[in-house]
Amino acid sequence: GIPYSNETQVKTFLELLDYEFNFTIYKDSIVYNFADAAVSFYSVRKAKESDVRYFIEIEVHNTIKGLDEKKAMKIVRKYEKMLYDIGIREELRLEDSLFEMYGPEEVFGLVA
Repeated sequence: GIPYSNETQVKTFLELLDYEFNFTIYKDSIVYNFADAAVSFYSVRKAKESDVRYFIEIEVHNTIKGLDEKKAMKIVRKYEKMLYDIGIREELRLEDSLFEMYGPEEVFGLVA
């Protein structure tokens, strides 16, 4: 796996690649890799805030032969069905990325 890096190391590395700092979130995750998908359980909080949100992400491996959107969604639904008893439902899927949920408001024109 990737060794733990501190925020300064990550910022320095990304600046070398010409990326600019936007914001910080703290994310702890556990990832289970299966033959057809990775299922991640993670918690996220914005820097300097104590509110934590919890997420489950089902990411279908794009290396599957003959994978199309229909086949990918069938795989997603398979894992949703397995996780049904802990509250995972199709109608509760989020469309927003973590960047959209936690990113700086001025990026989205919300601050005058």
